[in-house]
Amino acid sequence: ISPELSSYFKMLGYNIVKFDFGTIYNLKNNNDLELKFDVGMTDAANIALSSIFSGLEIDLMKNLTNESILAYFLTNFKINNIDLSLIDNSLRDKLFKFAAKQQNISVKSFKESLINEMDSYLVTTQKTRLFNQYRDAVIKFINGAKKISIKVSPPTPISFAEMSPYFISPDANMIISKLNLNISN
Repeated sequence: ISPELSSYFKMLGYNIVKFDFGTIYNLKNNNDLELKFDVGMTDAANIALSSIFSGLEIDLMKNLTNESILAYFLTNFKINNIDLSLIDNSLRDKLFKFAAKQQNISVKSFKESLINEMDSYLVTTQKTRLFNQYRDAVIKFINGAKKISIKVSPPTPISFAEMSPYFISPDANMIISKLNLNISN
């Protein structure tokens, strides 16, 4: 992509950097839409998105005006499941080693300083169930877990319109509950 980017990866120990991109699209029964994306750097890391939405009726949408299409998507198009994951294949450890060397400290000390900095930023954060999951998952990822995932899996499919009241008057616990939002390794 660029000589500058290649030089950074060479400093990390990668001689060749290849980017991968994969996607799957599946519309079932003219209603349920499954989308999957996977973007990665070979042998380094990748980001995977898997999602299922319902309420997408293509035949009905053909007769809608531009204004009514937006209303349709806000009310009928529903989130069933969204899973976003970062999968490490070697990049994290190489970045930690490089950063520790730049600061002239051990990798262990660098990891400890990352966790301490995260905790200092999170002192004023509302301590929700999701907060605890986030902190635990990030610490596990820093200490070697291969994957960190954010998952939305509401008990029943939910539209953007159904969620809008919780964003207008933000209630973190209600948003987390309605979306069944989880962070894990």
